[in-house]
Amino acid sequence: PAPTYTCSIWHMRKQPLVLVIQKQPTSLTANEPATGVEMIEMEKAEQLVWEAKDKFRRIFEKITMPIAAYEIHEPKRFVFINPKFTEWFGYTIGDIPDIEHWRKVAYRDDSYFQQKRKEWYEELCKIQQGEKQESRPIDITIYCKDGSTKDLEMSFTTDNNLFYITFNDVTERN
Repeated sequence: PAPTYTCSIWHMRKQPLVLVIQKQPTSLTANEPATGVEMIEMEKAEQLVWEAKDKFRRIFEKITMPIAAYEIHEPKRFVFINPKFTEWFGYTIGDIPDIEHWRKVAYRDDSYFQQKRKEWYEELCKIQQGEKQESRPIDITIYCKDGSTKDLEMSFTTDNNLFYITFNDVTERN
């Protein structure tokens, strides 16, 4: 019978999407050498991993709106931003390694940040309690790296520990 595989996707800093494909255990023991057929199967699995990784990379690089993902729990690091994020705001993941750096450069006014954080938290609680799948659009104004400001609608969703954010520029509308 053909071998079966289990798949999972892991989010990792510097390599945000990694597809792991594992052959389900067979009757072979760990001490037995791999046969030619098993080597071919491993090569096919490695090819599938490479293709999936390349596909996800191309998708996130080509999306026409800024996307970011950061950890909800400590250390609250950004684990991914797409090229459109850097194009719009000027920040790289090196500029904003964690949410505290983002707060300092993008918001500058602490009371404004606290007000927005309260709105985000209320939406996050509703998502985590299963009341909704994603946040309502939240209006924010941020400072870009070049000192200019942008008015945005920010929406997000989450999984266990990642906060996935999309941004829509509404500067001209406002």
